[in-house]
Parts: sequence; C-alpha cells; structure tokens
Amino acid sequence: MIVPRYGTVVSGPWVSQTEMSDEKEPKPEAAFPASPWREASERLRSTARVFVASLGAVAVTVVAGLSLTALSTLDPESPNFAVAVKGALTATLGVVVMLALAMRLSSSSAVSMDEMLSLDNKKGRWWRGLLRPGFMDAYKTVGAKSNGYLAGFDDLASFSAAVDLALKDERDKADAAAAAPDDSAAYAKYKAANRKATWYDARLHSLIEVASFQRLRRNFAVTAFLMTLFGAATAIGIVTYAAALQPRGVPSSPVAVTTHDKIQIYAPKSPAGAALYKKVVGCDQHVDALVLGVAGASVTAITLPDAVCRSVTLAAKWDGAGYTATFDLPEEKAEPKPSATP
Repeated sequence: MIVPRYGTVVSGPWVSQTEMSDEKEPKPEAAFPASPWREASERLRSTARVFVASLGAVAVTVVAGLSLTALSTLDPESPNFAVAVKGALTATLGVVVMLALAMRLSSSSAVSMDEMLSLDNKKGRWWRGLLRPGFMDAYKTVGAKSNGYLAGFDDLASFSAAVDLALKDERDKADAAAAAPDDSAAYAKYKAANRKATWYDARLHSLIEVASFQRLRRNFAVTAFLMTLFGAATAIGIVTYAAALQPRGVPSSPVAVTTHDKIQIYAPKSPAGAALYKKVVGCDQHVDALVLGVAGASVTAITLPDAVCRSVTLAAKWDGAGYTATFDLPEEKAEPKPSATP
C-alpha cells in the first residue's frame, strides 16, 4: 500500500478504496507546496544577481580608472605605448568576460527531462558529461535508483515512461467521463487516474527541482572559479597599464607643493649652470623661495632676499633630493684633446 502526499489511500493497481468528498478535494494551488530545492535554487540565483550588480559597479570603476585618454601622452612608437594598450585591453576583456559569466549564471534555466534522458544513454555519455558538467552532476544525483527520486524505477527512462503513461491514462479517462457525464463508474475511474497522474507529476516536479539545483550549484562553482581567474587578469591589466603610463627618468616629489609654499632652491651642479645661478641670484648657496606655479616635477618660484642673495624669479626642478634651479643652457661638450702628432 502507498500513501500519497495528498492523503488519499491507494492500493492495488491504483484504484481508489476511499473516495474523498468534494469538500475535501485539494486545491490546485496546493498540489505542489514550496520545495526546499526550489528555494535553494532561488537563493543561488539571487546571489548571481548580486554578482551582476557588483560587477557592473566594478566595470564602471575600471573604465573610469583606466583613463584611456592618457595614452595620448605616450609616443606610439615607444615600447610603453604597446604595453599600455595590452594592459588596457586585458583589463577591459576581463571585465567583459566576468559580466558575461555572471549574466549566464543569473539566467540559468531549469533542467528538462529530455536533457536528463540524453545523458541516460551510455553511448557517448563521457563526452556529453565533459561538455556539460552541470547536467552530469544533476544526472548522478537523480539518475540512481538508491537516491529515491525515481519513485522505485530502475532508471530515468522507465520513470519517464511511467509518467507519460499515467498522464495519457488520465486524459483517456477524462475523455470517457466527459462523454458519459451520468456514468458514475467512468467518473470514479477518472478520479483514480487523476490521483495517479497527480502523484507522478509531483514526483516529476521534485526530480526536476533537484536536478536543476545540482546543475545550478555546479555552474555557480565553475563561474566563481572563472571569475576569480579573470578578476586576477583584470587586476594585472590595470597594474600594467598604470605602470606603462608612469614617466621614466622624472623622479616625483615626495611632498606635493602648491602656490605660495616655501621651498629651498639649490644651485645647479654643472659649472655653467652654477656660474649663471651666482650671477642671477648673487650667491652660490641654496636660497629660500615661494612657489608661484607648479607643473609636474617643476616649479616657478621667487627667491626670498637676504644680506647676499637677491629676489628673483627662477624655474626649479625636483631631482630626487631637492629643487635645483634650471636654466636654458646649451649642453656642455668636452673640449677635444690636442693631437699628439705635431
């Protein structure tokens, strides 16, 4: 004897021994109560939707942070330009792939019985399982008789055939009862067939929900792994792009200066520059100055006069240790040595 989930006692060849009154018939909407598997699947899909929203914010941040217009500051013939382009493309491609993975996971659909039956065929199953690992996980969960989702049948094909037979029998009995509305025996047969079909339908829904959750869980794990890889590739692309844009040979100032900041300006180390510095400023020592303007690592400043040094406007550049006065002087060339041959 089997007691279905709806409370009707059924025995033998699915013929009802106890008829339920019309007042106690289950409501159609109560036929399939909330399933924990369906709720688990919805939780995973909700998490996937959060992934989509989060990655959308990340994409906006990455695109804004790349500042592709900075490529115009590089020489297209320089190695840095090629490195910067590769880094930007890697970062952009990584974000696009992560968004595609998240969207695919968020829109993941349920597993159908036809898809499950395609794996029930042992011929070529290994290749199909390799190409569709999520379906293979679902098949391993519901396709074994010991798991209890096949309602006692040996395999999915037998269970599917029984479901089809029960649904067809219900339709046939319904047509017979409709053709003879005054025949109570025909109606009783229809009621028995209806309970049998409803029981099988409930088992089918349960199997599909479990299979769908198993596939979604596998897809979630694979997607998280791939998103980690492409996230790392995106980070590498951003770092590579930023590093390629950094100017070479121009040391940055350890402390940002602004207009009216007080700094010290040193005399140039070259003989010509040092001589011009002494002529302009009136001394050969470092002098205090107020910043008038800033342009990268260079500043324009006015020196503060003292007993020896005068107040003049100078251009200075950060050389890694301090601001050194700069002048537009021709490069000094070594004087040719006299020939030893008379």
